[in-house]
Amino acid sequence: MCPNCGGFKVNAKGDTDFSLDAEIEKLIDQFYNGYSTRLTALQMANKVSATIAGAVMEGYGKGVFDVDWDSPDRKQIEHLQRNVYQFSFAKTHEQLKATTSAMYSGDRIVPFNEFREIAQRINNDYTNRYLPVEYNTGIASAQMGSRWIQFQEEKETHPFLTYRTVGDDNVRDSHRIYDGLTRAIDDFIWDTVFTPNGWGCRCDVEQSEGDEVTPNWKMKFPPDNIPPMFRTNLAKTGLIFPSDHPYFDNLPDQVIKAADNNNPFLYEKVHSGKKGGYVYDSALHPKSREWENELKIAKVLANSGDKVVFLPEINPNSEWKEALRNVVLPDGVKDGKNADVIIGGKQVVEFKTSNANTRTSIKELVKTGAKQSDIVCVRITEKMALGEVKRALKGQVMQSKNLTEVWIIDVKDKLTKYDRSEIMDFYKSKKQK
Repeated sequence: MCPNCGGFKVNAKGDTDFSLDAEIEKLIDQFYNGYSTRLTALQMANKVSATIAGAVMEGYGKGVFDVDWDSPDRKQIEHLQRNVYQFSFAKTHEQLKATTSAMYSGDRIVPFNEFREIAQRINNDYTNRYLPVEYNTGIASAQMGSRWIQFQEEKETHPFLTYRTVGDDNVRDSHRIYDGLTRAIDDFIWDTVFTPNGWGCRCDVEQSEGDEVTPNWKMKFPPDNIPPMFRTNLAKTGLIFPSDHPYFDNLPDQVIKAADNNNPFLYEKVHSGKKGGYVYDSALHPKSREWENELKIAKVLANSGDKVVFLPEINPNSEWKEALRNVVLPDGVKDGKNADVIIGGKQVVEFKTSNANTRTSIKELVKTGAKQSDIVCVRITEKMALGEVKRALKGQVMQSKNLTEVWIIDVKDKLTKYDRSEIMDFYKSKKQK
């Protein structure tokens, strides 16, 4: 039971794994023996980020690929998740600083067992005490972040907001005084008292058509009893955690940069095509030697009107990464696989480029592409007879039972899409001749 919120119990899911015990044991050994802690610390930061990111998506109620890519919802999700990753990396940075300090007593290095005990105690605070509360804040803030977008969309017909508490004995006095407060959605009061108004806040804000507005003289302002860092509208500013949180104090720029570089929710528009098409790139999509070829394919598709989004690569080699995949990747991505793109919010596609431009080369590319996705797009870089291309496709479609479509981009950037039935019909006609 939390003494800071009048008895509010943490409602984090029972199956949520908050443990960092394995990482901490590794860090303790690395710290004490002078080994590099960079990779272990990065894993910790990513694990914490993934845990809270999952809470945010649960609270928001809409997945990344459930909303239109250029919609306010998608932009809000990105803002919220940027804040989550920066907060989580800052949290890990603070925990590492505290753990480093625990190794010394004045100028003396403490015995290993003493250091280990203190480090475990620090981890218990940051992980077992703080993280579940931060998880719940992620849910609550995301709920209000989602509703704020809805409030804005409906404010022409429902221009008022009303503050509501749960109404039980656990409601804090500083929140109870706002119960029933009704003001216009654009009123300055919502820049300060919009929920959540503290750790474990259970208050809500409702939208209405034209309730009786609370007069100025009845408003309690400024809200002296609300913690200073929560005197803001997190939903309006696209935040889960307040920017004044102590974790952000004197935070090195490289920590923020590392958070952004590891964030699978961040995308950048890299091409605006013809007919309304576009290409967005994920911060975590591999930039290997194939990247330029993949981008060329994406631009051809975008110029034909397709909306192309490169997907982050997340290998499911741990439980927390598997959980992250469930909230980051679209439904069409195969279990354990990392396809290149999603097109139009529905079609998951693997890109391949043929440099040899032979039947064998194309067949092999389709074969390897089919391991990642049911749709494979192959770009041919030299002139090749269409009949040769079809002969290359027919045998592989018979072998790759999952394939539903194969797209071919020829040397002139002409796109042709073949579904499975078309290729199978071509195969039969050739067999009959």
